[in-house]
Amino acid sequence: MTLPSRLHQLAPWLILLSLSACDASSGARSSTDQAELARLVKLDLPINTVRWEVFGTPEYSGGVPGPTDYVTLIAEIAPAIPVAPANTAETAWITPGSARPWLSPNVKTLFTQHSNSQPVISHLGNCAPLQAALRKSGEKVQGFLCSGKASSIVYLTLYSSSE
Repeated sequence: MTLPSRLHQLAPWLILLSLSACDASSGARSSTDQAELARLVKLDLPINTVRWEVFGTPEYSGGVPGPTDYVTLIAEIAPAIPVAPANTAETAWITPGSARPWLSPNVKTLFTQHSNSQPVISHLGNCAPLQAALRKSGEKVQGFLCSGKASSIVYLTLYSSSE
């Protein structure tokens, strides 16, 4: 196995290690650190408060780790950001496990209903496509923004093994 192919296999783990908001001492996986989020990804959105998490799919739960197919960022930000209706057929892959325990109930329901599927973003309700950039590499990442009454949800795919 050549070094470049080995590095490609390790890329998801390296992303998770460098971007993770995990606090090993408390077991907490989500973060409210706006500065850390800004160091990770460039979002051109006004943010007063945020709770966010980066996670891999499939999630490692002990034993021998397998390949990571996706690295996803989910953030709940306040205040709510108005979303213009999107006349687009763009889709987004919603990874299994996206309904994080800390998300509000209506957002968890949305992610549970569409888990492991690729819905049309504009059909999700008050959602529009979103593009951001990773700070370290400048690489563009895709996802969507959904606006609620008090907060908005940012969903970005940071890494996909299919790309």
